[in-house]
Amino acid sequence: MHHTRFGTGTWVKLILVPIAWLLWVVGASAGAYEETKERTIITITGKISPDIPNGAARIGYDTFKKIGVKEMETRTFYSKKRYKFSGVLMRDLLDYVGANGETLEVTALDDYRINIPIADYQKYDVLLAFKLDGKNLSIRDRGPARIIYPIEQHSELSDKKYASRYIWQIKGMRVK
Repeated sequence: MHHTRFGTGTWVKLILVPIAWLLWVVGASAGAYEETKERTIITITGKISPDIPNGAARIGYDTFKKIGVKEMETRTFYSKKRYKFSGVLMRDLLDYVGANGETLEVTALDDYRINIPIADYQKYDVLLAFKLDGKNLSIRDRGPARIIYPIEQHSELSDKKYASRYIWQIKGMRVK
């Protein structure tokens, strides 16, 4: 009977090299902002990755798709009707730009501003929605982007303190 013995170098090649490659691929795609030429929907500034050019992450539809589009059927704080929203989870978006803060200042097209605890995005599947019932949100539909909390999955989100956090017509965010 003949047994084949692998040398130490062979085990390294068979086991460690594929693991190192996998970690490199995963690390390169998660939280790695890439500057693009796409139309900007929102701009994120503040305490974000120092690798982002000019300290401003410009995010558009292609980047949303790269981060990972999710869907949520829910009502909003201001409506009893259920809608189907599509967008990215806020925690995924903030990870993508390397956010490192406790508060997110969100600004609307009319310069309305609200400070939202980033802890909300870790605790709940809060969506930055850019589609409503399969269509891109227009300014008339409170677009181009709006924040949607999963109000139907968590009864505590019906509390009035969350009402102001349902900001729409978002143009920018600043991590503080």
